[in-house]
Amino acid sequence: GTDFHVVLVDPPRAGLDADTLNSVSHFDYIIYISCNPQSLLRDMRDSLGRSHRITKFVAFDQFAHTDHLEVAVCLQKKPAVI
Repeated sequence: GTDFHVVLVDPPRAGLDADTLNSVSHFDYIIYISCNPQSLLRDMRDSLGRSHRITKFVAFDQFAHTDHLEVAVCLQKKPAVI
């Protein structure tokens, strides 16, 4: 079988739904592309921040003179607490 360790998510402005958050939380690494930093913050605070830590973060101002901002975040699974 194939063993995947990395998942890339690029959700709509609303962010990830609960089932998807649960599914991706099992991956060792998550690359999360967001067009809505507020939904990314919510997904980190309410779910992914419990299982993963941010290792890299970058913001892209692709739409100059607007309020829109693209954000890319690399997440790594936190070590298991024994």
